[in-house]
Amino acid sequence: MRIDWPDKLNGLLRVLAACLAISILIYSLQPTRPYEVALVYSLCIGVTTWALIDFGRHLFPNVTPSGWPPGLWGFALSVVGILLGYALGVTAADIWFHRPVWSLAQMSRYGYSVIISMVISSAVTYYFYSR
Repeated sequence: MRIDWPDKLNGLLRVLAACLAISILIYSLQPTRPYEVALVYSLCIGVTTWALIDFGRHLFPNVTPSGWPPGLWGFALSVVGILLGYALGVTAADIWFHRPVWSLAQMSRYGYSVIISMVISSAVTYYFYSR
């Protein structure tokens, strides 16, 4: 397994730019909340999701010329990476803000944000897959 580190850094920089854009969008929809909240959650979810998917694809021995696992494996990697990236990212951000991790009192906010995260993560994953 050979990892192209300059390509990984390039991918990370693109993900960071996307996370910053997403945090600005989220903040513009909820300007009464501090910008730091949108920024930290966006970065934690985005970078974790990217790392799981981008490094996870190296665990598959038979990848296509694009570097992605073929067929259902590539789809499964994306879905698992997005869901696990969301869960780990939210956990990290909750810890950052000293909030209870996955508390029942906070469950209402997870439903809305998981849908947004799934849509945005799918779009960003498709962007990386298509290049």
